[in-house]
Amino acid sequence: MRRAYWCRDIGACCTLCAPRCPPPASNLAGHTASVESHGSDASGASERWHRYGLIGRNGKGKSTLLRHLAARRVTGFEPSMSVYYVHQEVTLTEAQEELTPVQHVLAADVERRMLLEEQAQLAGSEGMAEQERLATVESRLEAIGSSQAERRVVELLTHLGFSEEFRARRMRALSGGWRVRTALAAALFAKPDVLLLDEPTNHLSIDAVMWLTREISTSATWDSRIVVVVSHDRRVPGCTEGVDTQMLWMQSHGSR
Repeated sequence: MRRAYWCRDIGACCTLCAPRCPPPASNLAGHTASVESHGSDASGASERWHRYGLIGRNGKGKSTLLRHLAARRVTGFEPSMSVYYVHQEVTLTEAQEELTPVQHVLAADVERRMLLEEQAQLAGSEGMAEQERLATVESRLEAIGSSQAERRVVELLTHLGFSEEFRARRMRALSGGWRVRTALAAALFAKPDVLLLDEPTNHLSIDAVMWLTREISTSATWDSRIVVVVSHDRRVPGCTEGVDTQMLWMQSHGSR
């Protein structure tokens, strides 16, 4: 067991930015907090480790830490890195409320969505420059497997418990738990550089939890990406101790 480094930007320990930050006196909530790492050397974590399980009892600052990671208030994130944060409160715009879960998840792939919009704008153009750009756009859409995207989304939602009936409903007709499942599917579909999951199993069936664990821990998609999963339980989905996983235990010591 090695103690992780303290991140002065968020007032908590975090191996994602170690060893840059010295320890301050207290964290954001006025408590002195620490994270103990269970595994090998905690230093250089963003280069060595890909999956993090952040464990601790309620009120220890796990969700606060994740929010600060999502807001990029931690040093070490490149500006070009994409970050997707899934939490328990899903807020949608009026337009998003009218989408089906399939449409909502498809929209999470920003590159595909922008390419399709550009393709539609260029359709029918006769200029040589426009035709060349259209060919480039269509080539990129083929490269990212755009035509198979909806099939992949249906598979994701099915693994997370969506029946055909639920996939056809509007987001406004779904309860909070189903909205969280949709947000989780959107995050997995988007394949961000940094995936942040706050208690992702709260609304999942056992089968869905088992599938999510396999997806995060064995899929090649996440081998080159960072995944941080918050849990109050030591059994963190997708974060079994291994060569590319580190379990972090968040604790607080005293109060002001």
